[in-house]
Amino acid sequence: MRKFCNILIVAVMFVSTALVSCGPSEEKIKRVQDSYSSLVDLVNQTTRLVETAQARGLLDSDAIDEYNKAIKAVNELGEIDLSKASNSELDDVMESIAEMRVDIGTLKGTLEGVLVQ
Repeated sequence: MRKFCNILIVAVMFVSTALVSCGPSEEKIKRVQDSYSSLVDLVNQTTRLVETAQARGLLDSDAIDEYNKAIKAVNELGEIDLSKASNSELDDVMESIAEMRVDIGTLKGTLEGVLVQ
């Protein structure tokens, strides 16, 4: 009976370890959350510029539509439950965040240039 209990304990420990190691690490989830927070900060800065440029009549409807699409994509990323995502899904989210940072950063730079004129 004692041998059976030892085997059972080892089996439970093995399964627990396997389950924990299958999911993403808390560190990786934190990196994704930090990257997303940084993206949201960039979006907020850009939003203020968009609103200013729009109030001055410097944006056409196509530019506003593109901006709204970008905001929608950022919001959709924010709705992902990172604790249920796989490692590869988190990698995809990080890649999307990096791409959005480039796109929104480019828009922000363009708006800053337009508003300075």
